Amino acid sequence: MKPLKLKMTAFGSYYKETIVDFTQVKNGLFLITGDTGAGKTTIFDAIVFALYGQASGGGNGKNTSKSRNFEMMHSDYAKKSEPTRIELEFEHNSHNYRIVRNYKPKKKRGTLNYEGGTESAEIYKDDVIASEKNTVTAVNSVVENLIGLNADQFKRIIMLAQGEFKKFLESDSEKKNEILGELFDNSQYVLFQSILKDAKDNLLRKRKEEGEDSIAVAMQHFLYPEDISVETREALIPNPSDYNKLLSTIKMLSDEEGNLKSTFEASYKTLEKELEVINTGIGKAEADNKLIMELKEKCKALDALLSEKISYAERKTKLKQVQDFNSRILPKRTLLEKYEK
Repeated sequence: MKPLKLKMTAFGSYYKETIVDFTQVKNGLFLITGDTGAGKTTIFDAIVFALYGQASGGGNGKNTSKSRNFEMMHSDYAKKSEPTRIELEFEHNSHNYRIVRNYKPKKKRGTLNYEGGTESAEIYKDDVIASEKNTVTAVNSVVENLIGLNADQFKRIIMLAQGEFKKFLESDSEKKNEILGELFDNSQYVLFQSILKDAKDNLLRKRKEEGEDSIAVAMQHFLYPEDISVETREALIPNPSDYNKLLSTIKMLSDEEGNLKSTFEASYKTLEKELEVINTGIGKAEADNKLIMELKEKCKALDALLSEKISYAERKTKLKQVQDFNSRILPKRTLLEKYEK
């Protein structure tokens, strides 16, 4: 199916007749872009509405559980009495098809309010009516037979609304097989899957039988002495009650092992916590030792500075004595030089 032209009137955010001409697309790939609320999703809703009479995704607010209908998609910008109209032209199998859907609001009796309305649908193939009856149900049936998909499948595979593709990927295998089976002939793969399942079941059954035989042999060696003859041993094959007894013993041992494992894991976690406390203490002690070493070094430096302080005081005293001496001798020296001249 290849869309050719879409016309919308009083639909969503398009209250005037708006035409989207897909024939202007030359390369086959285009982008519909715009601000939030510009009406991008409404274009996809209109395409699905034209084909199946419902929107491409669920509603919002209280209506998320079901697809939006014509009454919900009636433009808020248009008058309540104005009908909604959608027309879609598309090409399919070398034929041109045109679907027209109308919704006429219905005035509530005795009031000026509108509640509900009537829907009508028409489909044409090469400008010739393509359905026996121009009813919504008849047109929907023609579209499903023509495209090969119902509305839910079309929205899941072709016209994916936001988040719908994620739902398809996360659906279970049975649902995917159902959808893909509508599109492709996957009977060979289903048959192959059935063969694989049968082979798996046979292999598991064979392994179970071999395991039971091994248990029987092991029980013979376990329950009976080794010095008895093979004939006697074969005659003493355990009965089902012995199997149950062995299985009960194995379960008891398994439970004991599980309890021991749980106890060990609990002890291991306790030791881990104690080790973490010890490591924290070791780290703190190492930090304290580092501080002590730094303190010792600083004490040595302080002692050296104190010893230098004593020597500095002595030198300062001698310097003062020299300065006093110079102050006393300088005048006499000046007078001596004067007399020498």
